[in-house]
Amino acid sequence: MNYIYIIIMTLIASSWDRWMGDILFFVFPIVFLVVQYLLKEKMYFFTLLYSILYFSSKYDIGLMTIVFFILTIFSFHIFEFLEKSYLRSLFSTFIPLFFLVFINKNYYVLLISYILLSITHFVIVGRVGKNERITL
Repeated sequence: MNYIYIIIMTLIASSWDRWMGDILFFVFPIVFLVVQYLLKEKMYFFTLLYSILYFSSKYDIGLMTIVFFILTIFSFHIFEFLEKSYLRSLFSTFIPLFFLVFINKNYYVLLISYILLSITHFVIVGRVGKNERITL
């Protein structure tokens, strides 16, 4: 059942980011936080699926896809020692989000995405801290 949730979230995030990500904001960091905090064991699947769907529809599957996949997994693991902290949310999404902003060349999207990311962090961590478990 978790795979179905991830597939649906990835399809929504990649299609939104393809059409509106470089204009309004990217949904990828929000879904990345959901998977990072709630479905941690499925992070590789989510990152691979998002990389393939986003880059195959907007660009082509090639070096940028591989670089994005490696950067995302690297940023997930390097800040793993910060358990459910706000800094972990900011730092772990900065590298892949900056990569997406850099290849689309719209830097104001980074600010809007970080505002939404901050709201999402406190919603997720608040629900997890209050109930000690969360159900989708």
